[in-house]
Amino acid sequence: MAHAIRVHAYGGPEVLKWEAIDVGAPGPGRELGEHPKGGKVTVKDGRYGAYVNWGKVNATLPKGVEPKDVTVEQAVTLIAERAAKGPAAKKGRFGKAKAAKADGDAKPAKAKAKSKKAKVTADED
Repeated sequence: MAHAIRVHAYGGPEVLKWEAIDVGAPGPGRELGEHPKGGKVTVKDGRYGAYVNWGKVNATLPKGVEPKDVTVEQAVTLIAERAAKGPAAKKGRFGKAKAAKADGDAKPAKAKAKSKKAKVTADED
């Protein structure tokens, strides 16, 4: 059970009330059915939109498809397409720059500039 401060009227701090509120637990998603290869297929709502899940494979739902309208057959097709693509490519700290270095396409490092020292000459009298 969570608690929150609720304001039921205008005024100073005396109108604030500390109350227990029910926020509910996050749901595991809606189960669609069994995958032909075994395991549960679920549809979930994620941070970046709805997706279907089977084991460790997640496939994003296309735009215009509502999570409540997804069937097991559609989900299995989306999961198969996603599994065929393979895992997402890992990017380095600077994205494509690391990949370019690995291919040898990166520019060589510039040579350090030589310092210019003043030449001291002896005055001949």
